[in-house]
Amino acid sequence: MRKRSLLKKFVAAAATAAVLIGAMGTTAAASGYGGTGDTKGSITVHKYSKVTQATGTNPTGEAISDTAGLGTPLSGAGYTLYKLTMPTLTSGQVLTDVYTSSISGDSGTVTITLAGGGTVQATAAKVAGQSYTDATGTVVFGTGSTLDQGYYLLVESTVPAGYTADDPTIISLPLTNAAGTGYVYDVHVYPKNVSSIPITKTLDDTSQTYAVGDDIGFTIDAAFQNDEAAPNTVNSIDDLKAGSNYGVMRVTDTLVGSLVYDSSTVHYLTETNKKILLTPVADYTLTTTGSKYVWELTNTGIDKIINNEATEGKGVTLEINIQATVQISDEALTNQASSFVKKANATTDPINPPPITPPVVVPTGEVVVNKTMSDNTALAGAQFALATNEAATSFLLVDGTTVDNITSLAKLQAEIATRKAAGNPLKEIVVATTVVKGTQGYAVFSGLPYDKTAGTTYRLVEVAAPSGYQLKEAAVNADLPNGFDDGKLATVTATIKNYRTDEVDPDNPKFSLPLTGGTGTLLFTIIGLLIMAATVIVYIHSKKKTNA
Repeated sequence: MRKRSLLKKFVAAAATAAVLIGAMGTTAAASGYGGTGDTKGSITVHKYSKVTQATGTNPTGEAISDTAGLGTPLSGAGYTLYKLTMPTLTSGQVLTDVYTSSISGDSGTVTITLAGGGTVQATAAKVAGQSYTDATGTVVFGTGSTLDQGYYLLVESTVPAGYTADDPTIISLPLTNAAGTGYVYDVHVYPKNVSSIPITKTLDDTSQTYAVGDDIGFTIDAAFQNDEAAPNTVNSIDDLKAGSNYGVMRVTDTLVGSLVYDSSTVHYLTETNKKILLTPVADYTLTTTGSKYVWELTNTGIDKIINNEATEGKGVTLEINIQATVQISDEALTNQASSFVKKANATTDPINPPPITPPVVVPTGEVVVNKTMSDNTALAGAQFALATNEAATSFLLVDGTTVDNITSLAKLQAEIATRKAAGNPLKEIVVATTVVKGTQGYAVFSGLPYDKTAGTTYRLVEVAAPSGYQLKEAAVNADLPNGFDDGKLATVTATIKNYRTDEVDPDNPKFSLPLTGGTGTLLFTIIGLLIMAATVIVYIHSKKKTNA
C-alpha cells in the first residue's frame, strides 16, 4: 500500500551530496550518508501516545530535553529494524517522501518515488528482531553504539491495543547535528500513536468567522469503549454494569479563555441512529473547576441506556452539545476534549492515556505578537495591550468594548491596574504577555472583531518590557487586512524587537546609560579627556622650549 512517511534527513558524505527525503524533495548526487570513518551508532525510539499523528525523528536526531508536549510514554509497542541498501542515484534525481514497502519476514524492498516521476528501489534486510518499548516508552537498537552507518527502516510491528500504527520511517545514521558542525551517531526518534477509541469534538457552524459576543456551539461524541487490556476492556455500554456494580463514563472539556460556557445538553446515540436525551442530575452530573467541565453518567443513566436497548437499540456514544460565548482573550481559540471509561468491577483505573480529540481551531480575528531580541532570538516577558484606532488611544476590554482617551503610556498603565483591582474581569483591559514558543516570543489576542470587506485597524502598545530591555515606545501596526474568507482564521503577526538597555534602538536612538557598577561610557570619556590634557601639556611644553 502507498504510504506517506515523515522521512528524516539523509545526509550525504561528499560536498556535492544533499539531504535526502525532507518536507521538500532534494537532489541526491551521491549514495553516501555522511559521517566519518567507521564510527558506529544507535537508534533510540521514544514512544508516546498523542492525539494526532506526528511520527518522526527530532529534525537532527538529537535527544529532546523537554518532552512535556509530546504526550504520554507508551509501553508495549513492538519495533523491528531493517538495514537498507540504497541504489546508486544520478545527479539531479530528487526523492520525495512518498514510498511503498514490501517486506516479508527478514527482507523486502522499499520503492521511493522521484519528483517529476519515476521510482528507485532499496533492499531491506532485518538487523534486529522485534523489541518492545518499556514503561518509559523507550527501546534502543544498537545498545552501546553498535549499528553501522547507513540507512534504516523502522517498522512498528506490534501496535498497543486501542491505538493505530504509525507509518514506517526511514532514518539516516548519522544525522547532521543542530549546529551543523558535526554528526549525531546515537539518533533519537519520537514516533507517536493515535488512540483508535472514537472521540470527536467539532464546531457546529464552520461557515462563519467568530468574534467577541458571538454564540458558538460544539458537539462532542465519545464511544462507550476503552483501550485497556483484558479483563478491563470496555467494548460497549453493557461493560459499564456487572450486577450491582457500575463502571465510569466521563467526558472532560476545557474551554480556553476566549470561550465562556453558557449551557449544554447530553444525549446518547444508538446503533439504530436514534438520539435520546438524558436528564441532568438524574442521568448525569456536571461539575466545573475553573474552565474545566466534566460530564459523568450516574448509575441511573447507565441503567437507562442499557434498559432501553430492547426498544431503542444499543447505545454506542455519548453526545454532548455545548453552547458558549466568545470574548476577547490572550489565548488562541483552540481546545480539546477527552474521555475516561472504566469497566464495572475493574480493580484499577485505566492505565492507558485517555483518548483525546484533535484540537478544534475556531476561526476568529487574531493578532499574534512575535517578540525578539536584537539578534532575533525569542524573548519572553513583554506585555502588550491592543488599541483599536491609529492614534492608539482606545483599548480593547475583555467584553469587546473599549476604554477611550488613553493619551499616554502612564495613563494606560494606571488604567490597567485600576480595572484589574476593581474585580470585574469582563471590564479589564486585555494584556498579553509573550512566552517562548518554538522560535517565537509568542503572544496572541483572539476573539477580535473583523471586517472582511474593509479590514480592521489594530495597534499593539508595549505596556512593560522584560527586565534589562528598552520599552518599545511607538505603537506597532497590527491591522487585519480585508479578504479573509468566512469560516477562516483572520490573523496577522507583528514582529517586534526589544533592545537591551545597553544597546541602541535604531528606531529610537538614544545615548545608552552605562551599567550600574560598570565602566560603561565613562571609561571612553576619561580616556578622551586624558588625551586632550596630554595634547595641551605637550603643546605648552613645546612653546616654552621654542621661546627659551
